[in-house]
Amino acid sequence: MEKSIIGTWRYDYIIAANTKFELANSTMELSSSTDETGGNRGFIFRRRIAYLPNGTYQLRWIERGDYQLGTEGDPNWQPAYGYWSIKDGKLIHNPGTFYETIYDFTIEPNLLTKSSSRYMSKSLAPYFLWDTGDEITQTEVFVRVETN
Repeated sequence: MEKSIIGTWRYDYIIAANTKFELANSTMELSSSTDETGGNRGFIFRRRIAYLPNGTYQLRWIERGDYQLGTEGDPNWQPAYGYWSIKDGKLIHNPGTFYETIYDFTIEPNLLTKSSSRYMSKSLAPYFLWDTGDEITQTEVFVRVETN
């Protein structure tokens, strides 16, 4: 299982509140508009995650450098790089740290799906899919773009 995750994966879409999202801001707060996320940079297909053989990962933008998940200090925060491991069928980012994140995940040859709980820092008015502070399950779907 560990060898099958090694490589670079491109975000395809994210599902939250039974809704499919292809847009997000620089800290992966989901959006339904490019206006509030910086134009074309809002499209999540421009983002990648690389799982490296040495047990590290790195989050990457295409043509923009690094990004991070969440804002530093908030309950969703993950830095632009860190450590990963697989234990008891779970994918763990930054095990043993205060920003440890545990994912349920599946891997098919060229498809990676990760699910975790996320606390929403803003609502998506006027859509009202969640309120600020709600805990929701977020499912991230990736397509393999490179093997390492």
